[in-house]
Order: sequence, then C-alpha cells, then structure tokens
Amino acid sequence: MDAFLNTPEMSDWEDFVAAARRQLETGADTVTVPVAFLRRVIDDIATSPLMFVAVREDWNRHCDSHGQPAFKERGGRAEDDDDNGDGPF
Repeated sequence: MDAFLNTPEMSDWEDFVAAARRQLETGADTVTVPVAFLRRVIDDIATSPLMFVAVREDWNRHCDSHGQPAFKERGGRAEDDDDNGDGPF
C-alpha cells in the first residue's frame, strides 16, 4: 500500500483532493483541477459516472421512483468487504 500511495498518480490524486477541499472550505464556486490528474481520469469520469457514490444513489432513487429496482446499482467499492469499514483509502 505504501508503494502505491507514493506513485505519481496517487500524488496527483492527493494534490487534487487537498486543493479541492481547501477551495470548497473557502466557499469557492469552482474548483481547480490539475491537468495532470484530469488527463488520467477524464475518460473514467465521462463514461462511468456511477463510480461516484452520490451519483449512484441518485440513479438508484431514480430507478425506484420509476418502478425499475432491477436496474439499481450496488457499487462494489473495495471497502465493502472490509471488516473495519475504513477501506484502503
């Protein structure tokens, strides 16, 4: 885990999360996304919005409200099977 967390990709991720949180705490209307990070993730963001818990919960509510519970998405985050519930990150 330590080796993974010290990769350039995870460094970009940590920088993005820290900067976004700082900007949100100041009441910013927009958040700056570092280009290096965005280049790595934009295709996933564009094609897999249900990877985000908030979007997946909205989708599931939509499925319920339209009588289509069979289309609901469970998720599948790594921490779902962890004993402590903290997950790897």
